[in-house]
Amino acid sequence: MPEKKNAPSMSDDTVQAKTGKVWKEWFALLDEAGAKKLDHKAIVAILGEKFGVGPWWRQMITVEYERARGLRAKHETTSGFSISRSKVLAAAIAQVYAACHDAKQRARWLTALCT
Repeated sequence: MPEKKNAPSMSDDTVQAKTGKVWKEWFALLDEAGAKKLDHKAIVAILGEKFGVGPWWRQMITVEYERARGLRAKHETTSGFSISRSKVLAAAIAQVYAACHDAKQRARWLTALCT
């Protein structure tokens, strides 16, 4: 199923279990607090000061609110855009370091990782 535009990155069940509210409730509270006109730091402050949300969840709720209200695009940060990719390697750390220093081995690994 294709991703809905501006769909939150986690479910209502998850956010409710961790914060006591679903996305729709958080977004309504932030709308009432005038968050559409505030910058990221100010929204984070409201969540902490007014609602007692912990640091990690303040950031998560703020980013999802900004995305839902068209204030931030997916992968956008306060300083631009950022994406990353990770992969678990079935190798000892010594092998990984050795491969990073050997151009041929590094090329083989990067080709395999990027496909």
